[in-house]
Amino acid sequence: RVTAVGNDAYASQMLKSARKFTSKQTPLQMETGTITKILMLIAAILFVITIIKSLFITHENFGETLEVFVLCLDVVPIALFLLITLTYMIAAARMADSGVLLQRANSVESISHVDTVCMDKTGTITTNKLTFESATDYIPSEEAARYASVFSTLSGSRNRTMSAILEHYGEADAELVDEIQFSSERKYSAVRARDGDRTYTMYVGAWSALGPHIHTDNDIELQINVQSSKGLRTVLLCLGEDGPLYDGAGNPVIRDMEPVSLISIRDVVRADCRETIEVFLENGMDLKVISGDDPVTVEALFSIADIPGERKIISGPELDAMDPETFEKTVLETNIFGRMKPENKESVIEILKKNGRYVAMIGDGVNDVKSLKTAQVGVALESGS
Repeated sequence: RVTAVGNDAYASQMLKSARKFTSKQTPLQMETGTITKILMLIAAILFVITIIKSLFITHENFGETLEVFVLCLDVVPIALFLLITLTYMIAAARMADSGVLLQRANSVESISHVDTVCMDKTGTITTNKLTFESATDYIPSEEAARYASVFSTLSGSRNRTMSAILEHYGEADAELVDEIQFSSERKYSAVRARDGDRTYTMYVGAWSALGPHIHTDNDIELQINVQSSKGLRTVLLCLGEDGPLYDGAGNPVIRDMEPVSLISIRDVVRADCRETIEVFLENGMDLKVISGDDPVTVEALFSIADIPGERKIISGPELDAMDPETFEKTVLETNIFGRMKPENKESVIEILKKNGRYVAMIGDGVNDVKSLKTAQVGVALESGS
């Protein structure tokens, strides 16, 4: 179902943001530029004084005036720019030896000024490899497995979570009637399937998106919190009431639903995660994790990786509800942000920069593009899209 085309499509807007080029100067470049302007101004003033002196006071010949002019030009040390450029080149070559490719020659110098490191969780703290962990079924397990298999087979939202579910449950022979594809804004996807002589609707997504529409006596939120405390991410598979997935205006519809299964997915923590983060902490850097996942899950991963330090957590919806002053204060005090949209991530970095922080953003996904572009230093991992 087409809702936007060309430049109006969300993907095009993201691409436009990614392609937008903003020249960012490092502190050294800004200081050098300022000194150069001052020296050029001094040289210009000296030259004007010399011209006035030679023409109207001492009546010196042209050769002596030219000599003073050359001396004025030498006030600006041209070799300074050559030395800076050579230093950047040598640094880029050394970084390349360790597998790092620089898009901007001044990146290494810029990194040396970083005092705040922001990072996405998936693919940064973790390896970006998801595996099925377990499932809590609210209907007979065979039926739940069939629904999970049909959904993961037919869904066009073939992200890593869905791939992990499909790998566990296997493919099913069913026909797709209609679907709502997953988006980070909606936090859910839906499939209307024809399975044999039955046609039914299923939803998969976060509790925050589907919870208000679920009718059950099971304490699903408590079960989700238990799984999150283990560092697991969870998705809820539900069976919705029969009916079309879109209304007459083409807007997605969430119907009342019954829970089928709470599926837990494990995100593998990088082996060198603790060692890397300790380097940041030892160098006095403020570390902030900005993720689209549940903040409790992110905090649990820190515990699993045995990463030291006090942790203060908050979610994107909570930030959205704050007034600007409270928002700014919270961003500076918090170090784990969950359920964050791409716009939320960008806003956090803008606030940090506004408060004099020199920010590096580390990410690997499309949802990190805006924040990577906004930060003074953007670092994309080799596994990134």
